[in-house]
Amino acid sequence: MRYFFASLLVFVAAIGGGYCFSLFAEQMERHSLLSNAIPVQTPIDDAEENEAPDAGFRIVVNLASRILTLYENGIKTRLYPVAVGKEWTPTPTGRFVVEEKQEDPAWADPKREEIVVPPGENNPLGTRWMGIGGYYGIHGTNAPSSIGDYMSNGCIRMFDEDAQELFSIVPTGARVEIIYQRIVVEKQADGTVVFYCYPDGYGWQEVSVKDAMEALRGYGVQDFADPDVIAAYIEASAGEPLLIAKSYPVRTSGVGDTKETDGAEGADGTDLNFFAVQEGEDIYLPAIPLFHAFQMHWEWNAEQQTITTGRRVVPGAQKGAGIYLKAEHLEKALHLGGELTEAGQFELTMGKLKPQKGTAEQVPPRQSHDLT
Repeated sequence: MRYFFASLLVFVAAIGGGYCFSLFAEQMERHSLLSNAIPVQTPIDDAEENEAPDAGFRIVVNLASRILTLYENGIKTRLYPVAVGKEWTPTPTGRFVVEEKQEDPAWADPKREEIVVPPGENNPLGTRWMGIGGYYGIHGTNAPSSIGDYMSNGCIRMFDEDAQELFSIVPTGARVEIIYQRIVVEKQADGTVVFYCYPDGYGWQEVSVKDAMEALRGYGVQDFADPDVIAAYIEASAGEPLLIAKSYPVRTSGVGDTKETDGAEGADGTDLNFFAVQEGEDIYLPAIPLFHAFQMHWEWNAEQQTITTGRRVVPGAQKGAGIYLKAEHLEKALHLGGELTEAGQFELTMGKLKPQKGTAEQVPPRQSHDLT
């Protein structure tokens, strides 16, 4: 029933008008006003995307955070605050492309097309328009106080100076992805993983602590987040940053006879499919994938918080649901060295042991005590 009324509201809004658009005669001929009831999505050619998914320019708009992100060749280069559609005239999600660009556009009232606002300070489109399909577009505004809120009739508003900058960078044909993602996990240049939770402006997405932990798992820091703190951030949904820990991909240093693992082998070594995590001054490696990579049998003593490999006993640490080995104990436990590289990776220096082939069965820890 909720979706019925939501659809009805969109339909009525489309009939009554209110979607902003740039006044192009050829566009007016192609689209009727009623077509705005169903968001027009211009699909990206899959073959082209698969060929070079990170090539060129890509715009990502998160409606939950009201942030527009510009990527250039897969690298995040700019962030802009935006205003998006009101709850009853939501901005559509999906994949689009920049179909057309215009400087100093005129605006016509969809309800009364004879009403046209010429370029100037009274024009709601500002000084730049980038159409992405139908009457939807990314544009400037003459109402800067609306930026950061749910205020438009479906278009994406930017501060006019930001629209001018984006307009000067992005060509027609650039890909546009509009998403609704309340939980956002990002990694800063120094490796710090940051968690955000944004409000449910459209009432589209319920989120939980479990969802947050799964998102943090992508950087291997899920065991370093306090569930109670995460729950409080979700409850507040204020979009405030929560610093979790620093995360570094783990790889082996270049050794000619290094064997394959589950990761990818390159000229300078082998990428392992897990992360080293820095909390304060200490760097931790997850015990299960670490010992699995080298096919080492090990035991975990929960009471003494120690890891035993053969005759060697070293301190371990339980973080959340995981067991971890501090980097300072790598030499004693595995005859390995380890260090952070300038590339932001944690590099294992190979000693007597070599990573074994990933086809071998993962060896679980032998536990002398329950984890709990």
